[in-house]
Amino acid sequence: MPNTVLQIRSGYTLMRSTIQIPALIEQAKQLGYQHLALTDEGVMHGAISFYESCKEAGINPIIGLQGTLELEEESVSMIWLAKNQTGYHYLLEWSTRIQHGYSLTLSELQEADGQIISIIPTKQWSGEELDIRLEKITSNLNLDHLFLGVSPSMISYRTALEKYKMNKVALPDIRYLHKQDDTAFSCLRAIDQGLLWRKEMGNELEGSYLPSLPELEQVYQEWPELLRTADDIAQTCQIDLPLHQKLLPKYPLSTHVHADQFLEELCNEFLTKKYQTVTEAITDRLHYEIDVIQSMGFSDYFLIVWDFVQYAKDNHIMVGPGRGSAAGSLVAYLLGITDVDPMKYDLLFERFLNPERVTMPDIDIDFSDERRDEVIRYVVDKYGSDHVAQIITFGTFAARSLLRELFKILEISDNDAAYILKSLPPRDSNTSIASMLKQTPELTEYVKQSEQLKQLFKVANRLEGLPRHVSTHAAGVIISDQVMTNYVATIPSQNDIELTQYSMNDLANVGLLKMDFLGLRNLTLIEKIVKQIYYQQNVQIELKSIPFDDEKTYQLLQKGETNGGYFN
Repeated sequence: MPNTVLQIRSGYTLMRSTIQIPALIEQAKQLGYQHLALTDEGVMHGAISFYESCKEAGINPIIGLQGTLELEEESVSMIWLAKNQTGYHYLLEWSTRIQHGYSLTLSELQEADGQIISIIPTKQWSGEELDIRLEKITSNLNLDHLFLGVSPSMISYRTALEKYKMNKVALPDIRYLHKQDDTAFSCLRAIDQGLLWRKEMGNELEGSYLPSLPELEQVYQEWPELLRTADDIAQTCQIDLPLHQKLLPKYPLSTHVHADQFLEELCNEFLTKKYQTVTEAITDRLHYEIDVIQSMGFSDYFLIVWDFVQYAKDNHIMVGPGRGSAAGSLVAYLLGITDVDPMKYDLLFERFLNPERVTMPDIDIDFSDERRDEVIRYVVDKYGSDHVAQIITFGTFAARSLLRELFKILEISDNDAAYILKSLPPRDSNTSIASMLKQTPELTEYVKQSEQLKQLFKVANRLEGLPRHVSTHAAGVIISDQVMTNYVATIPSQNDIELTQYSMNDLANVGLLKMDFLGLRNLTLIEKIVKQIYYQQNVQIELKSIPFDDEKTYQLLQKGETNGGYFN
């Protein structure tokens, strides 16, 4: 029995699929699929989570991409499947190019020969137009790795398609999980197009659900060889991604200087500047921390953070005194990364780095929110725009905003809409629509009285949590030791700094280290207050001279006069 699907768009093909990857893998496992291909349009946002989820479920993950091939004055839509790790790296590069507005060329496809399976969906053309384009492609590409994809709607054109001397393969177009999800899918398209929903919407993609294996076999019963070809292709696509590595960036030093040596020299240099009397306890602590940092391979990391913090201070960009467990590091204190003496306050280094529990270091640095971008720009200029990227996040359909969208396209009456919103529990971004209904039995009964409202909530349950748009992580920046596209595809952003196509958790699974550049409004406010005091009273406030046990400050805290204060 066939057990392969080679074309699946997930919700990361924004507004064109209702499929969420965890649900996809769960359903595919229940149905008995052994091979699945994720082929989002131009992006690879879901590749890592798809890969890991498939592996866990015992399914062969095929990582793919949909894009456009440029043919002189015309273009051709194609699907590319990675046969191996090298093919996967080609997809990372191609996805990045696509997101920058480029189409692939025949020469680029030729370069990837043997690493990529190329599939041309036939439903996009017919007749003479198909003849011309296929001739251009087949005369330039290896036919062993090139296929015509036949959708269910094209099976009836078998006689016409068989004249092309190319291998053909079954290519259903999967955009939602269950047959009954067609309404949710068409509602999603209506929201995207700003149209009122009509039952006939999405008819061109009717049947784009993940079929059971017997259903798949029945769809292609008149041309069963196509399914066997799909299984054969799947067997050739075997990717083994080297995840959970430690891909730490390198601090640029001359060839004869090692990061371990330079870090130790810096710490010893700053030691006598920070402490008038260097006690045995201080030197023992420093040697211990240095040993741990070096043994864990984190010397470059500390140097990189020291460098951009020093840049900020040299350029009068206000930097926070430190936050979180990093305040327990004497090395961080000596380098000026933090301003709190861990020896004086008996802070534990092991809360930050523990040799018994190997984890990536995590130093969050606060900068004035008005000048944070200057520090990130410095890092981009120092390490190269192809080695630095900010981290993508996704705005998703949340309960209340989604319901408001559905009220419009489904033409829910104002009275019903008002009652529903009024009946929902207090705002909580973590509360699902299904949970809200359980918490409000009166609303549940109200919905049961109307077929339209039952449909509303059925659709809402399917669309909730789907990605709607991309955004930028508030603080996270990745610096890579190699060109970024060796590890992750990127997309352009409004500030001309690339965005990773993988989200924070997937980047961590790849092995890339997130550095947090936090823009803190309170730092900007403090900076302006200090300047204002100087201009008005000719008094220069030194913030570091304010003692941590200042009596007047504690009196304010006792009175609760803390409006505008930031505590971490």
